[in-house]
Formats: sequence, C-alpha cells, structure tokens
Amino acid sequence: MERADITGIVFCGGEGRRFGGALKPLADLRGQPLLAHVLARLAPQVSRVILSAGRNADELKAFGLETIADATPSAGPLGGLAATLPAVRSEWVLTCPADTPCLPENLVQLLREDAECAGVAVPHDGSRRQNLFLLMRRERARALAGFFAAGGRATHRWLDAEDIRATDLSQWAGAFRNVNSPTELAALRAEGSG
Repeated sequence: MERADITGIVFCGGEGRRFGGALKPLADLRGQPLLAHVLARLAPQVSRVILSAGRNADELKAFGLETIADATPSAGPLGGLAATLPAVRSEWVLTCPADTPCLPENLVQLLREDAECAGVAVPHDGSRRQNLFLLMRRERARALAGFFAAGGRATHRWLDAEDIRATDLSQWAGAFRNVNSPTELAALRAEGSG
C-alpha cells in the first residue's frame, strides 16, 4: 500500500448541536481552523483529500479541496461516505472526522497490516473502537455505502456485522480525541497540543 493508492475522506458534515450550531470544522484552535490541523496530519498520508460536507459546503471550499455535499445531510458520516465514494479512484480509502486535530501522523502505517489482511481496519484507543477512522479497500467502502443504502445508519453496526477486529492503538489514545463542545475546544487550547 503506497500513499498514491489512498484517498482521504474527511467528514465535515456534522450539525454541531453540542457546539451551539457553529460550523465545528471552522472553529479556531490556536489561529487555525480545526480542519486545518486535521489536514496537516492527514494530507501527507494520502494522495488526495475529499471533504464530505453538509450545510457548510460553500465555506469549506476555501480550503481548495474537492468538497462534496452530502445528499442526505442528516444521515451522518455514512451519508457522507456514500456521497463521496463515486469520486474515489484509488484502491484504498482513509476516513476521519474533521474535529480530531491530533490524529496520528502515521495512521496509515499503524493500520496498514490489519487493513491489508481484512480489507478494512479500525483503531481501538484502549477505551473504545474509533469507528470513523477507517482504512479500507474501495470495495469494502462500497459495501459500507451499500449498508447505508439499505437503511443502515451506524458504522459500528456494520463493523460488528462484518466481524472486523479492531487494531490496538491504545498507546495513541489521545490522538483520537474529538472536539464536541466549546468546553472541549477550550481544554485543548489550554493544553497547547494539536
């Protein structure tokens, strides 16, 4: 698996309910939007990045990346995956949420072995499986999109049904922390990490 074989999809379409309705990917973290921090860590691992957008598609275009609006914005990340997959030409897809500014800069390397064996890999941070960080072959991503088309709305249910064993990344636990509220964003700012 080479970088040229991987397309990154960043889920940016959340409604930001716990964030007061604000566009979370654009929230400031030390002078840059959360999404800029995510892209700085993700982009070097993939050949191309696609932003999966909801109501914020126009504002995300400022990042200069292909931005695809979800056909069903209220359907969550699976709706975003289904909308973006037709644009993917690479053999592999790496997905992540736009509110995880500390994601591992070597996530592909960490997940590669399990992904190559099972066709899909998902990290476990020692406390829980991180269901939106997926490294998967394009055909497995299509199967997940098919699950969504058939009415499935939760990635964890598909992973369970497919009996996907999570990759132990407990030593990277903090890297998967997401920012769900202004309080969590303030805490991250105060830590000086990200």
